[in-house]
Amino acid sequence: MRKLRYILLIIFIFIKCTIIKAQGVDHLEPIGSKYFSNAKELLFEGMNDLQIVQIIVIPAFGTESFLAIEIDTSNFEDPKFNFKNAKYNLVYYKHKIIKEPNVENEKSDKVEVIKYRKEINASSVMLVDKLFESAILHTRYPGNFGLDGVRYIFTSNYGQKAGMYWGAGIPSKVTKMGKLTSIGNKLFEMVKSENEYIEFDDQFIREIENLIREFN
Repeated sequence: MRKLRYILLIIFIFIKCTIIKAQGVDHLEPIGSKYFSNAKELLFEGMNDLQIVQIIVIPAFGTESFLAIEIDTSNFEDPKFNFKNAKYNLVYYKHKIIKEPNVENEKSDKVEVIKYRKEINASSVMLVDKLFESAILHTRYPGNFGLDGVRYIFTSNYGQKAGMYWGAGIPSKVTKMGKLTSIGNKLFEMVKSENEYIEFDDQFIREIENLIREFN
């Protein structure tokens, strides 16, 4: 009985230390903008280059998802166009693998790109840009690199600055990375909603502003 208690105590300490260590990585990791650009070109061709912020979600298994806030270029040729009065779109791209029936060869599978695009108001755009900028400003290398898990890549300044969260699971909601990925997931939900125009409500604005203060 005493030996069993000792073994259980060791297991408890090991699990506790693992959780503490996982929660200790509460920052984005550096990632080269060149890597992100190459990944974006490979994943989704023909996208607007004037993307202010982006998120790529790369699961351990499954297909990648891409979200961005971009400047609407539909009125670029209008002589009255002005960047100060430009419109913005929240866009979403995801690959969907379509299996060919009765065919075992994976090369014969078709790849469909699911797309969503919704207009988003300027003040919401500036708030997200400020959040991503603050998060990326505090990137640093971790003590240990992950080998598996979901990767969240965040960029700002038109893809020139980037940082990555790499975790084996969903980060704790009390950590900055947990809050950042949660906000990112809410943006994915918004662009897929039935609303044709996106404007953040007061609660979501406070959530983002509070996290910006935590980063700064």
